[in-house]
Amino acid sequence: MTGAALYDSVKTVNNTYRTALMNRRYYGYRLSVVKRRNTILEIVIAVGTSSAVGAWAIWKSTSIGANVWVVLAGLATLFAVVKPFLNLSKHVEKYSTLFVGHGDVYYDLKIILTELARVGDYTDKMHEAFGRALERIKQLAPEDDPKINEKLRRRCFEEVEKEIPVESLWWPT
Repeated sequence: MTGAALYDSVKTVNNTYRTALMNRRYYGYRLSVVKRRNTILEIVIAVGTSSAVGAWAIWKSTSIGANVWVVLAGLATLFAVVKPFLNLSKHVEKYSTLFVGHGDVYYDLKIILTELARVGDYTDKMHEAFGRALERIKQLAPEDDPKINEKLRRRCFEEVEKEIPVESLWWPT
């Protein structure tokens, strides 16, 4: 392949590579936030519903302790009721799938780009591998967030811009 066709193919692979890393980061951040929220809820529920913790003398020795225990127990009850409706475990599973899936695409594209720089041409084998990566992106698309957090997306984009500047990628001469 030569000329404009080679340039366009390389440009498409390079852009898809960087987008895959951006998506991996985006869903990695989303996953960590959901896991953190789930952990906090679980801790508050566990502590607030524990009769052993409720029996501690600190809750009975001062009015502040008694008030804190009432608030903690109330929050625990509220969280226990609300938690199933938040579907946090479903979100953890979804974001895990997207994080791993976009990571797989990223590493598959990295292999293509490494080979592209080594060979200096976009071969049929690379084109087939790129097609498989695009198919994987297509499979992940229905699970993508319907409303993207633009602030987070922009942050991830800027991180990728710093980590993989366009100039650092292989381009045909």
